Amino acid sequence: MSEAVEAIEAAVAAAVSRHRAALTAEFGWTQIDLQAHAEPAARVLRLRGQVLLPRITAGLRDRVAPLLPVGWRLDLAGVSARPGLGWRTLGPGVTPLWRAPRLALATGSKRHVLGDMSSELVRDDGAVELLAELPGWALVRAGDGTVGWVRGALRAGTRGRVRAGSAASPAVALRRLTQRLRGHLGAPYRLGGTTRRHIDCSGLVQRCVREALGLVLPRHSTDQLARSVAAVGPLGEPGDLLFMAGHDAVTCHVGVVLRGPRPGTRTLLHASSRRGRVVEEPLDGCLARASRVQHMELAQLLELR
Repeated sequence: MSEAVEAIEAAVAAAVSRHRAALTAEFGWTQIDLQAHAEPAARVLRLRGQVLLPRITAGLRDRVAPLLPVGWRLDLAGVSARPGLGWRTLGPGVTPLWRAPRLALATGSKRHVLGDMSSELVRDDGAVELLAELPGWALVRAGDGTVGWVRGALRAGTRGRVRAGSAASPAVALRRLTQRLRGHLGAPYRLGGTTRRHIDCSGLVQRCVREALGLVLPRHSTDQLARSVAAVGPLGEPGDLLFMAGHDAVTCHVGVVLRGPRPGTRTLLHASSRRGRVVEEPLDGCLARASRVQHMELAQLLELR
């Protein structure tokens, strides 16, 4: 093997190692078991092996591709995702999913958990797929694709099926969705929350759409937006899912347009981090605070069934 090829493979191995270390530091554990093989004649570097999640390959591509000589390409076809280890059943109540497996610390009469919450699940959300286990923790993937850590042991279960709601006309669907959404008014805002005890914007939309319409949307607003297609109707019709970027153009906030108290008026019901709770307020004021707005029409949402 030439010194040039050895240098390429060594640089790639170091980049993979750094990526593994970064993910481990952020999430507590990961799996990136890869081998790099350079083929000078074909001007290709092939990575082969297994990673914890498919999305890890995108991060690897960003780290490794710039290290290759001009004219070389990166082949990731041999990288596969870790297979699941079976299905587990959630216990009663609300089960938090944490970004990293960190211990709860007792402080007086309260218990504080270190680490960000990715989401929350209830039993009706269905079984979760076990991906890995550490002492006292289980890494799982929920039915909506969210991955996070659960404290304690989980019972073996079966995947089962998501209970789909009955097909409904747009008018009936809007009435059901409105009732569910307004039932959350005043619920405290918390990033990662999905229940009435605390909830965030995408968790509110996901929970209410699931309960009202039997549709399972992705957990996060950017992924919900990715499910949409080009809207054909005007923005601001009742039942629209509105995706708004602030003036920093970084975050993606989501809410649902509803009929206002007077004919022809519109409101936006959303979980507001700024207000600290679920609110319903005039649509025009919300649009004035946004730098970019996209929407998914209710009819398009119903077509996802």
